[in-house]
Amino acid sequence: MLNRGFIYKCLDYKETSKIIYAYTLEGPISFKALSVNKKNSPLSSVLITSNIIEYEITSGDFPTLTNANIYYSFMDKLSDINLVEAIRIIIELVNILPNDINHIKTYEFIEKTLLNLSSNPKKVLSIFLIKMLYSFGINPNFKECLKCGKKENLIEISPSFGGALCNTCGSINNYNIWSEYYYKKLPFNEYSDYNYDELLYQINEFYIKNLGIDLKIK
Repeated sequence: MLNRGFIYKCLDYKETSKIIYAYTLEGPISFKALSVNKKNSPLSSVLITSNIIEYEITSGDFPTLTNANIYYSFMDKLSDINLVEAIRIIIELVNILPNDINHIKTYEFIEKTLLNLSSNPKKVLSIFLIKMLYSFGINPNFKECLKCGKKENLIEISPSFGGALCNTCGSINNYNIWSEYYYKKLPFNEYSDYNYDELLYQINEFYIKNLGIDLKIK
């Protein structure tokens, strides 16, 4: 049975080969793909960053690829600039995932995100980024206003405070969408819609202020 993984980085290796970095159910792995850069190699279109592949590798500390095929590819969808930008951001996060997380659940969520991404890139990316805060050890406070302590009439999730503000202390009505995206488990198309340019800006500010990560969301 073939394993499955998301290619998040490729590096040239020697003259005709590559080192492939993939995120899998077991976490991040790397392996050699020998002669893949040779002209007419059948694997040249398989081993591309952003592809989900099915693969077999040898055992050992630095395994070698023995078999691979495409499970899912974005190559016919790259005219969508929102999709390309979403893929870039997902890859950036995969590159810096903590080691001590549940890789099985994380991989399954990343794969599910990628398979749904083309349907509405900004929406799917927003859901992904809010849910992924948990994997980075960030749990926004949804229970009380972090400025005055009030537990009622919470309206805003503030990047600066790292959680909720009430209708007296806050001004942006984004509490419900953040709460829904963070906690609920729904098919992507069943989540509520929002102004995604505004939401992605807020999410980026949250990552900057609480994780020191600038996703450079455009």
